[in-house]
Amino acid sequence: MSDEKSVRDKVRVGASKAGACTFANPSGKGWQGKAKGLPDKSVIIPNARRVAYGLGVANNLPGSPDLVGWLPIVITPEMVGKKIAVFVGIECKDQKDVEPEQEKWLLILQRAGALCGVACNEEDAHRIVTGEKIYDPKTDNKASSRNRARKDRSD
Repeated sequence: MSDEKSVRDKVRVGASKAGACTFANPSGKGWQGKAKGLPDKSVIIPNARRVAYGLGVANNLPGSPDLVGWLPIVITPEMVGKKIAVFVGIECKDQKDVEPEQEKWLLILQRAGALCGVACNEEDAHRIVTGEKIYDPKTDNKASSRNRARKDRSD
């Protein structure tokens, strides 16, 4: 299991414990069409069409979070008493820095009112989903800054 997959699994647990429902958000480009298998195990796709998948890829906005989902919120009686879902976007990182495209996504989500941020573990995810941890590019984008902040919280 890759380090990032291990981080993502822990982050999903933390987000879930805080009440969020999250999903993996793979993104990229590939080919679509009727595949024909060959005896050597290779595949040919005649008349293939190029497809983009994942949030933002088709609109040339790469870098969407690794996990997306929602946090159900109960609106107060003054707000009609309806339940709504607040968008959640979590970028899962081990020891890597946040890419500029990922930062752009997190800032867009933050401005729109989503709960979003960078998580390295279950605790980070829980803090993002509960609103305790607000995305801050100055401290969240560099692995060294995230490690320092985590050490400060444990002291």
